[in-house]
Amino acid sequence: MQIKRKKSVNSFKIVEHNKPVLKWIIGLFILLILVLFLIKSFENNKNLIGGDKDSHGCLIAAGYGWCEEKQKCLRIWEESCGEQCYRDEDCVPSTCCHPNSCVIKASAPNCSDKFCTQECKSGTLDCDQASCGCISGKCGVLFK
Repeated sequence: MQIKRKKSVNSFKIVEHNKPVLKWIIGLFILLILVLFLIKSFENNKNLIGGDKDSHGCLIAAGYGWCEEKQKCLRIWEESCGEQCYRDEDCVPSTCCHPNSCVIKASAPNCSDKFCTQECKSGTLDCDQASCGCISGKCGVLFK
């Protein structure tokens, strides 16, 4: 007696009306993987924005530096740090007429309603004899 085996069907046949459903399931699966990937990438990169911080927690790459006098992080081109200067442009004449010293911009006098004589006095910043500059963190006069 001989036993005949029936051939088994191991292949999966997709019924025509299930194809749109299968496409939606595959699409949602791919979308889920992309969302998970983006979330993981964001978590890894969230601390990189702004770069390194100094010992006081100031963001160096964003231009912040520690101001000891004000006890906070600031950008020196936006806000002065007390009487300390960092470049010549931070310093201005200390008086409106015939100045012979310089101060930080935050301490600049209001000269909008002042009228000065047009003479060139020696030892002053008059007639381009000198200019204001930052010398070792303090505003001073740079004679020419």
